[in-house]
Amino acid sequence: MREQIANDRVLVQLLRQALPHYQGEAVELFRGENRKRWKSQAIGLAWTKDIETARMFGRGLNAIGSGGVLLKAHFEREAIISGPSVHSQYLGENQFTIDPFYVNAFTAIEFFPAIT
Repeated sequence: MREQIANDRVLVQLLRQALPHYQGEAVELFRGENRKRWKSQAIGLAWTKDIETARMFGRGLNAIGSGGVLLKAHFEREAIISGPSVHSQYLGENQFTIDPFYVNAFTAIEFFPAIT
């Protein structure tokens, strides 16, 4: 969906309309991101409380091409679009959908080599 819309601000607006609203507290979350997307500040929207799940994505699928990076950030309630869906819970990923435009700082805590 992200590539098809090709505009993260529009995608965030759409997701805020379509997904159930988050009702919880502020949280610290992790994401395994592609290093090229991280450097271009095109941070993905799916984050998890589980560092090992984030690490799996950072060293796996998101390491293709330019390598991966494990990110950490604090998200206030307003920055979280939706909590983990039933499907995400079933997969054990427990991913939150976040609005990256509400966050001031993403901290890189680990880097992974590129997968070709």
